Amino acid sequence: MTRSGTRDFHGSFYEYFRNNTLDANSWTRNRAGQPRAASKFNQFGYNINGPIYIPGKWNTDRNKLFLGIPGF
Repeated sequence: MTRSGTRDFHGSFYEYFRNNTLDANSWTRNRAGQPRAASKFNQFGYNINGPIYIPGKWNTDRNKLFLGIPGF
């Protein structure tokens, strides 16, 4: 039997960030004397993992059913 979860809840929140102020200018745009191309990219997300249980009724030791929710 393999177990893919833990008895505790875990979660995280993240952001993938890209902006033209962090990028280098391309060789062709640099040679032509043009500024960097505008680009903005922000992607947020989250992840929640933990056991599913009903206190006092079902899965009270939190080792039977696990849930993982990736967000965005």
